Amino acid sequence: MKNKIINSAVFFLCATTSTFAATTTIPVLNNDFETPVITHADKWDIFPSGTSGLGWNVEWFGGANTYNPTTRPVVANLELQKTGHLGYTAYSGNQYAELDSDWFGPNFPSQSNPASINIWQDLPTVLGLHYIISFAFAARPDAPDSTQNVLRIKWSSSTLDTVSSTNISHTNIEWILKSYDVIATASTTRLEFTDLGVPNALGTYLDAVKVSEISSTSIATTTPTSTIATSTIATSTLATSTIATTSVSTTSIPATIIVSAGGGGGGGGGSIVIPTFGGVGNVTPVIVPVQLGGGSTVSNIPSVPTVLGASTTGDLNGENSPSTLPNMPNTGLGDNRNSFYFLFFLFVSLIEIIYFTNKNYSKNRETIN
Repeated sequence: MKNKIINSAVFFLCATTSTFAATTTIPVLNNDFETPVITHADKWDIFPSGTSGLGWNVEWFGGANTYNPTTRPVVANLELQKTGHLGYTAYSGNQYAELDSDWFGPNFPSQSNPASINIWQDLPTVLGLHYIISFAFAARPDAPDSTQNVLRIKWSSSTLDTVSSTNISHTNIEWILKSYDVIATASTTRLEFTDLGVPNALGTYLDAVKVSEISSTSIATTTPTSTIATSTIATSTLATSTIATTSVSTTSIPATIIVSAGGGGGGGGGSIVIPTFGGVGNVTPVIVPVQLGGGSTVSNIPSVPTVLGASTTGDLNGENSPSTLPNMPNTGLGDNRNSFYFLFFLFVSLIEIIYFTNKNYSKNRETIN
């Protein structure tokens, strides 16, 4: 069985609700004063309240009803001007309004009559919602001071602001963009603009009126709030294979080697310690009794013929040594030297057997593993 590590990532998802401000434009009729279209050559004209396409309700605001001995019209007029009149430019589109209006229009000699007006519209609103009111305001360039052009803005019955400006040193209109955040208190709300400056038919310009509803929209979103890197352990099972076992041929060496030496030659008994293996891997010191002399024999020597070229039993005296023994000294004297040489040679051979047996065994174990 083998385990394989596969890296992965776990994301914890959290459902959240986000609130976004969405804006919807409330329709303001003729918001940039593009209708009715001015056709007069002087590029300005007056339009009585209720004129088709005018959109705004117009009322006279303050001032006298008579001036040099003319009488102010009953129905108030909204004066519109066109880009190019006196070199002036509209903020939006081609036309804009002047709230210090005129009684009789471009075909009547200018009299600077007191013609300040109030314009308004009733807009559909939603109780409690927020609205943004924006517009462009400017003073007339040839107005003598800031008291000449003053604009009041009302939302429902409340005054939002009163703004003024002077533009005496300039030859063109300098528009100022204003905006206000308001709340509706009814399903219908009146928006009003009024000229509070000196009523002399000069100035208080207005353009680009816009009202936008701000509604809170809740959107449920699912977003990852945290990421924790993890490791998934995929376990794969390997097919079990039977490993062929190689039999290691070893030389089995008994724990005891007995050497019996005859008494010929007058040799005395003796002993020698030879380390041998009672089994592969187990070293056991063995006491080998030796009687030196003629007629000596060796028994219980395993696999010695393959190493020494001799049988497991042989006559170790010089006269009766088997011909298969390798170059054993043969003096024919039957003395102790033959026995000593044989034992020494046997000891070295056994050490070699043990060394190569262990070496082969180790190699075979590595092969199996």
